[in-house]
Amino acid sequence: MEYMDEQILALMNSLKQEKLSVSIKDWSTISLQTLIHLDGETVSLTERLLLNERISMTMPKTFKKMEEEDALLKYPSCHRPGLIFANNTGTTNLTFNHTSSELLESEMELFKNEMVHILKNTERLMEWYGDGIIRIQNQLAGYCEFITPTLSTPVYNLACFVTLEERALIITFNCMEEEVKLWRPIAKGLMGSLVIQAKREGELI
Repeated sequence: MEYMDEQILALMNSLKQEKLSVSIKDWSTISLQTLIHLDGETVSLTERLLLNERISMTMPKTFKKMEEEDALLKYPSCHRPGLIFANNTGTTNLTFNHTSSELLESEMELFKNEMVHILKNTERLMEWYGDGIIRIQNQLAGYCEFITPTLSTPVYNLACFVTLEERALIITFNCMEEEVKLWRPIAKGLMGSLVIQAKREGELI
């Protein structure tokens, strides 16, 4: 009887772990078509190698790397992202910031919670959409999404946190609030396309 109880307990623990693993959404499964339709215009998507080919990500072909002078105007803080892509008008952006903050995958939930705490205590937030832990290409990632005010129009932000070479990589998508319904599902698909490239032999981190 005791052996049977142990088997049942083991099965329950197994089912609990299985439920936990499937309860985490996998953004890699979000379908992105080769062509997307934005305001009646068909836009092609392309995969780009970024950060010295350490990552790859799908984004609209119309997104161009922002020039330094434009980045200084849009992000006047000294903490601006290291790499910024934007549409032709500069109103929709995809930014990449490989920080110096050490981060292991096992620490992702703690890191995400700390980021949420910082945002809620330092930023002027109009609306908090949510936050959580997801999967991207079989690795854990944190995210949060929210609306912030600007001088011209409120802005939707989707921030995603992953570990790259044991340091936090923060990827942020933002667009005008009036375009949230259009961009929000696409933005999550773009995040889900992120691939951490294998470290090349002999390469130093």
